[in-house]
Amino acid sequence: MFRFRRWCSDALATRSKMQTKRKVVFAVAIFLCSFSLNALHAVDLSRLMYTSDQPKGEMTDHYDTRAVSIVEGHGLLIPDDRRKIDTSLMAFSPGYSLFVGAVYRLFGRNFFSAQLVQGLLCSLCPVLVFLIAGELISWRLGIAAGLLAAFYHGIAFFSNFILPDPLCPLPILLATYFLVLTWVKRNSSYMPFLAAGLALGLSVWLRPNALLLGPFSIAILVLCYKRWRSILPRAVAMVTVTFLVVSPITIRNYIMFGRFVPVWIGLGTVLWQGIGESSGGQFGAPQSDEELGLQEAVIYDNRHYAWWATPDGPERDHARIKKSLDVMVRNPVWFGGAMIRRMWAMKQCSEWAPLVDVHPGEGVPVNASDTVPSKAPLAPGAALSWLRQPAKRLERLAKETTPTFAILGGIITYFISRRRWLFIFTVPAYYLIFQSAMHTEFRYILPMHYFLAIFAGMIWCLIIYSARLLAMRMIAETRFKE
Repeated sequence: MFRFRRWCSDALATRSKMQTKRKVVFAVAIFLCSFSLNALHAVDLSRLMYTSDQPKGEMTDHYDTRAVSIVEGHGLLIPDDRRKIDTSLMAFSPGYSLFVGAVYRLFGRNFFSAQLVQGLLCSLCPVLVFLIAGELISWRLGIAAGLLAAFYHGIAFFSNFILPDPLCPLPILLATYFLVLTWVKRNSSYMPFLAAGLALGLSVWLRPNALLLGPFSIAILVLCYKRWRSILPRAVAMVTVTFLVVSPITIRNYIMFGRFVPVWIGLGTVLWQGIGESSGGQFGAPQSDEELGLQEAVIYDNRHYAWWATPDGPERDHARIKKSLDVMVRNPVWFGGAMIRRMWAMKQCSEWAPLVDVHPGEGVPVNASDTVPSKAPLAPGAALSWLRQPAKRLERLAKETTPTFAILGGIITYFISRRRWLFIFTVPAYYLIFQSAMHTEFRYILPMHYFLAIFAGMIWCLIIYSARLLAMRMIAETRFKE
């Protein structure tokens, strides 16, 4: 085992340092790779935008409507054009509507502009993967992991959805980077922990899935740090900041609806719908939002309940939570098996997401009013069309190897350094445990796949190092024979 660790250390060049200038060069290169791929997928997706086939179009309409309301001056957090009976405001975190509203304010109401700005921000995520892996293990691994994250076809595809999911990984990765710096550089200051708490709070403003990531991380941080007694109060301060950042949403919900709802009212929905998906409707649970609304309209004999979020959203969601917990308690073996199956499915890199289209065509998006929005934001993707063939090959390579390599790399990392493995695995573990208990989609778990890219990059580093040694040996033997 010692020899294997020594060999891995040589393969990863763990003792090598990287100058700041080289870090900047690699960071820029990884950013450009990621943005180029995002831009190519934006062009591919443009044929569906503003049509009935637009992915998650109904959810996009919600964010679009709320963003327009913000731009028109109807309130940032508490809208003045919303009736109290309409509890749909609590169906989503408010941060993404604020983001889209800011884009509309600057560039006009255009989904393509939102895609461009979002693509630029999402392209920072692979850069953070590069920095996290570089600081934590080695810069050679950082380069491999950053490039793998940049060429994840599922991540690049989803980065163009007008939804908050693609942006959620950015603050989570930023929080992890702050914590990595405190661990590697033995920084005992409170500031990095407070900054991490702020970043985690911002992620909840985009989507509520990471609400408990801070408390979950406390136990991990205590295990990772040798001087855990000094780290514990800092970790608690981090979680406190997270909840303080989220508190305006909770206060808004109480002021408007008189209910204590920390962020959103969808927990019962995803639990009940997840049971329906896993059981095939065995327990009377629906398998989609549409089925859920129709079911409750019949159960409560109220045609206004056709949408799960309104009216009476909190009360209906509490009822769903009770029904879901009842099924879980009565069928623990089945539910445990369902969680394991979901965990296994979650490791896949979005099998159904398309690769870059080599021949994207010339689709023209037209909205309901027959006006064609400006396609100028698609110019970067159009200018990079000559990269489509190599980009597709790199995407396929990442798609076919990453799921297996992530598992193997995780095992090897565990044997090399359990503390570093634990640090990297914190976010994947959180999503595997919490998200597997409910309905899930690939877009919900995007953050964990950035961290799995670090494990997959480990295998690529070992393969390349082995190939290099083999090539050098063959060259040396050839010269000896001559």
